Amino acid sequence: MDTNQYLDLFLEESREHLQSMDQGLLDLEQSHGNLEVVNEIFRSAHTLKGMSGSMGFNTMMELTHQLENILDAIRNNELTVDSAIIDALFAAADQLEEMVERIAGGGSDDVDISAVMASLKQTSGGQPEAPAQSAPTDSSPSNDFLADVMKQAADQGFNVWQVEVVLSKECVLKAARAYMVFQIVEQLGEVIQTEPAVEAIEEGEFDSSFTIKLITKDSESDVQEKLLSVSEVEAVHVSPMKNEANATAASKQMPQKQTAAGEAAPKAKARAATRTIRVSTQRLDELMNLFEELIIDKGRLEEIARQLKDQELDETVETIARTSGSLQDIILNLRMEPVEQVFNRFPKMVRSVSKDLGKKINLEMLGVDTELDRNVIDEIGDPLVHLIRNSMDHGIELPEKRRDAGKDEAGRIVLRAYHSGNHVFIEIEDDGAGINRHKVANKAVEKGLISNEEAETLSNKEVYELMFRSGFSTADKISDISGRGVGLDVVKNKIESLGGTVDVDSEEGQGSIFTIKLPLTLSIISSMLINVQDETYALPLNSIVETALVTEESLMKANGEEMYEYRGRMIPFKRLNQLLDVPGDKVQHNKYIPAIIAQSGKNVACFAVDRFIGQQEIVIKSLGNYLGEVRPISGATILGNGQVALILDCSSMI
Repeated sequence: MDTNQYLDLFLEESREHLQSMDQGLLDLEQSHGNLEVVNEIFRSAHTLKGMSGSMGFNTMMELTHQLENILDAIRNNELTVDSAIIDALFAAADQLEEMVERIAGGGSDDVDISAVMASLKQTSGGQPEAPAQSAPTDSSPSNDFLADVMKQAADQGFNVWQVEVVLSKECVLKAARAYMVFQIVEQLGEVIQTEPAVEAIEEGEFDSSFTIKLITKDSESDVQEKLLSVSEVEAVHVSPMKNEANATAASKQMPQKQTAAGEAAPKAKARAATRTIRVSTQRLDELMNLFEELIIDKGRLEEIARQLKDQELDETVETIARTSGSLQDIILNLRMEPVEQVFNRFPKMVRSVSKDLGKKINLEMLGVDTELDRNVIDEIGDPLVHLIRNSMDHGIELPEKRRDAGKDEAGRIVLRAYHSGNHVFIEIEDDGAGINRHKVANKAVEKGLISNEEAETLSNKEVYELMFRSGFSTADKISDISGRGVGLDVVKNKIESLGGTVDVDSEEGQGSIFTIKLPLTLSIISSMLINVQDETYALPLNSIVETALVTEESLMKANGEEMYEYRGRMIPFKRLNQLLDVPGDKVQHNKYIPAIIAQSGKNVACFAVDRFIGQQEIVIKSLGNYLGEVRPISGATILGNGQVALILDCSSMI
């Protein structure tokens, strides 16, 4: 049977288990004797082994089997966790991640794992491979123990069902179907026993049926209905389990397992409280595209209603506007994902890079549940990698230098995310050496970016901005981490392409902080519509500081350029009809020129327009591959009257 239909599910689940393993290994490195963490890592490796075996990825299965052997030896106190074992386990996890990404790219898991396998065997003292034992939850509890579990579950209002799942005789990929059954069962409640063992079921080592003993709030018919939804499940027989054993004896013999079982029922209750389903991102994108068309049609209806001035039509349009507003909130929330999935990749990276640099660095992550649009989440990872590596290499000092400066030997990097208005802020803060203003300024003079006189007069903020110039680097030597002048300029370009800004502040000797400001979503934005000659343009509201009425007398000239005094500072004054080369006769204004004050980062400019139309929510459409990148146009939108309006990019204009 073709397993491609399960590939997306396999990849998604594999990445989740690998992320769990990475976090577990980081925790194990901090607390070598924590068997609970070892068990968590074991369960992830065990599940990954079963999944890879079911999908026919035998190399992955072989490697995870060896991982199980090491972890099982640690659980049984046959191995003592040390740095060599941790390094070997991390190397194995990295190899597994590489396999998963190769498979995701259309390849296979057929890679050379001999070096990783040899490292794992060496750390285990060359012990022969023993059959991997199942996790504690996979073992078969005694009758007394089951009786105690059933009694506690019944006391708390839970049902205990014995569920027999029968697969059709034509089912070829039994392990995959069993895996899908367990995905549903885990949402229903807590599994306390299986026949045969979970490991055997995951390997497909059963005839055509298997049995699950389940604690759940769901009724017999609900359990049966949900499991029958899995294709090639021929029958599901659900019956209540009978309590025939002596619970008192079990409580004396197995106090630790009794406690764990006592927690099973509340856990099942918590799971039952929230129901979730997996939805492909492609479907969400299709839903978003349809809603964008709805927004355009809503604008068209509003335009028609204004022209006809019909009361009933006005009321209908108002109802549609309210409904579409609520629908927009729901759809945008569906597209929102926590930044945690991006942040979780960094602890492992910090551990690896800090060892290469010979530094001690602790990473602290705050606000991991802050949500961003999925498209922003997909793009923000690389800029954050650059900034964190920059803090590790240029910011955090070597242990001896920190000690001489009266600091803790271990440097500290804080990765922080939070909401503010319609934006998300991500900060990367370190307690390192800070930015040496004179070193940056001198390097900028060397590269011809500024003159010696400018180096003396520029503020610290302006000097720090020089680091975002292309090819700029203050590293004394080129390394794998830095020195090639590729990094901060890439960060700035990527962030600005997402409609955001990046800012830096620093105090020499105390540390630095990079602040990224990002819009919540990229698809539907609030904008100001303006007229320039006969053309209509849209400017994103998040770039506009305020609107103004400017007189010709208030304008001044400097170096041949028009300037406008805004809040005590001189800013450039640009006429959009000239900047955009819009054809037509000059529009005559009575006395005042309508203008927009726009900001990009720390830069502010004033743009003269011919007429303000008003604020409106617009759907951003790309210009397509044919036109490509046309500055200062960032996209286009369709207005309610059917007219196409270009969206101006304030950053490139400024």
